[in-house]
Amino acid sequence: MAPLNTSGTATMAKLGKTLMSLFLDKKARAALEAKAALRQHSQSSRHFPDLPPASTPPGTPPGAQIARQPAPPTRDEINARLLEAEQAVSGRMKTPDRQNLIDQALKVRANKAKMLEELPEEQRRRLQALAMMSFMKSRPDG
Repeated sequence: MAPLNTSGTATMAKLGKTLMSLFLDKKARAALEAKAALRQHSQSSRHFPDLPPASTPPGTPPGAQIARQPAPPTRDEINARLLEAEQAVSGRMKTPDRQNLIDQALKVRANKAKMLEELPEEQRRRLQALAMMSFMKSRPDG
């Protein structure tokens, strides 16, 4: 059996953190990491309740006094952080000017769709064929 490649695992973890930093803001990363820590903590304590925490140095006798790390956040705390992050993101997205532009674009689109529906069938087919030919010519491989 081949030995486990731990450097590959470490590389993948580093790559995952790098990608998270590209796509998630600081609050979202913190919330995701907290959720993963909670999941890991709950799984380890459920399956192995008698084992000491992973931060125990090797060779430490059972029951020895060890400085404890702060407890991971509870599920409610994680949900509150996630909700706060979602509200922060959605608050940035819904400015009045942006919403007005979106409303105007939807009205224009609805008007164009209505005009297309009102065309006779023959004109609509010709217009579709013309649009398809125009689209095919604009493609780099067309």
